[in-house]
Amino acid sequence: MTERTPDEVRETLEAISAGEVDAVVVHGPRGPQVYRLEGPDQPFRTFVERMQEGALTVGGDGTILYANSYFANLMGLSAEDLVGKKLTDLVASQYRSTVLHVVSQGLNGTVKGHCILDGASGGISVQLTLSPLVGGTQPSCCVVVFDLRERESAEEAHAARLAAEQANLAKDQFLAVLSHELRSPLNAIL
Repeated sequence: MTERTPDEVRETLEAISAGEVDAVVVHGPRGPQVYRLEGPDQPFRTFVERMQEGALTVGGDGTILYANSYFANLMGLSAEDLVGKKLTDLVASQYRSTVLHVVSQGLNGTVKGHCILDGASGGISVQLTLSPLVGGTQPSCCVVVFDLRERESAEEAHAARLAAEQANLAKDQFLAVLSHELRSPLNAIL
């Protein structure tokens, strides 16, 4: 085991604080061991990356500061490509002013909105839930993006099923009336 100079220790600590190092090797009595460095926010980061909704951090002007992998996949882009883009550039043109308004409201309190994203596979109907983030150097909010396509598809299927049931009931009623009238033609003639 070699001794480290104070300069080497300082450089290592600076690299750790800057986030340039995510693990260190410590040579001890059981040989070299790797220690992975995790901050208190690591479980939160893992949760956000694995959730099945889009998650964004958006600046006050609508610039995307962070995007999780689910949102990146939804848009057909990498998370790195999304950072720096305006959220309004990712929505259908008729929703741009609405999204700007919702972002400005999301800086001060929780707000929900609906829009259509211009995704890789076409228009994606989503619900946006925005909440302010406090403690940063600039006004920003977090955005949860919920894909509404599955819900809307289920609602359409339910509406189609109800319409089919009503049509079937109307047909049954018509046939019952027709059957009754055919059984007693004299009533129809009279």
